[in-house]
Amino acid sequence: MKKSRKLIAEGAAAASAGMHDTAERLYRKVLARDPGNLDGHYLLGSLLAERGDLPSAEKHLNVAATLNPRSPYVWSNLGSLRRLAGDVDGALAAWTRAIELDPRSAEAWFGIGRFHAANENLDDAEVCLLNVVGIKPLASAWSLLASVTDKKGRSDEALGYCRKALELQPGNGNAAFLLARLEGRPLAYPPGDAIRTLFDGCADIFENQLVGKLAYDIPQQLQRLLGIHAGERRFARVADLGCGTGLMGQHLANADELVGIDLSPKMLEQARKKNLYARLVAADLIDFLATERETFDLFVAADVLIYMGTLDALFKAAMARASPGTLFACSTETASEGDWQLQRSGRYAHTPEFVRRCAEGAGWSVVAQESAQVRLESGKAVAGNIHLLAWS
Repeated sequence: MKKSRKLIAEGAAAASAGMHDTAERLYRKVLARDPGNLDGHYLLGSLLAERGDLPSAEKHLNVAATLNPRSPYVWSNLGSLRRLAGDVDGALAAWTRAIELDPRSAEAWFGIGRFHAANENLDDAEVCLLNVVGIKPLASAWSLLASVTDKKGRSDEALGYCRKALELQPGNGNAAFLLARLEGRPLAYPPGDAIRTLFDGCADIFENQLVGKLAYDIPQQLQRLLGIHAGERRFARVADLGCGTGLMGQHLANADELVGIDLSPKMLEQARKKNLYARLVAADLIDFLATERETFDLFVAADVLIYMGTLDALFKAAMARASPGTLFACSTETASEGDWQLQRSGRYAHTPEFVRRCAEGAGWSVVAQESAQVRLESGKAVAGNIHLLAWS
């Protein structure tokens, strides 16, 4: 027992120092000596989760939960692990159990609050997040609480929550992005880390939420537009810009080589499971286009321009990787004022005229622009447009 405690302490020190291989070896040595060691299973499970080996991590955390079924820490970690593995129901059950055992389990409250926020259950999300910040000064909880209260129409409170998040974490991109809009100085581009964090955090439920609950069918609409204007044309190289989980890729079967680019590694993990892409790249779109050597004969950006205000840079970057005959299909939400605006949803909207102006300024000609329903939000249709551009 004394030897096991010594090995556990050495493993924890190694893990803290970033020496994960050493830590794993020490934890496994403990379990070889003492298969029922609670700390060995808990720490090894947590380490394996951090390293991305989710099935093995869950095995050890499940053993830890069996050895000590009254540990809120084990259940909270198990909830986070199940969420990463895409088991939403299992995650909620584990977090609920953690809270039953310890009503002050901030991590469990945050897990449930984030789930409710992603599903637009704003009242439930607010209750959970208020519990979090009442227990622990967590910048990410203050930031998400700001987003939730803003969506509920309480912008003054959201301002205060943003500032609280930035006091705790000055580099919090989500809070800085929202604060800029609330103060009347919307950013032309959201911080890259804010977009990455947003989509990494919802990759496991993204498709069910967007397609199942929000009636999203922009990929089908863009496929139809391409069919009208390109017929049965087969494309040699296609860039699926902001490919996400591969919803658009499913409608690009007439591509010899399909390349998916997205900021979110977690979204790309989901896309990889579809076996649609010759290559998947985790990168900023403009950075990718600036370094790619070969040209493409089709660019598709489904629900991507809604995450940028000005469009000139993207259209110019794509034109630099285009050749005669290249097409660019994309979608936007419709702005009610100005050329572009940052909406309460956190998404950008643009007028069709602004899209045309930016596209033509970059050398594209506009082949078609059509009105489209982009998605549902709070049960109401969100108005937008689909566009088809061509090398002019």
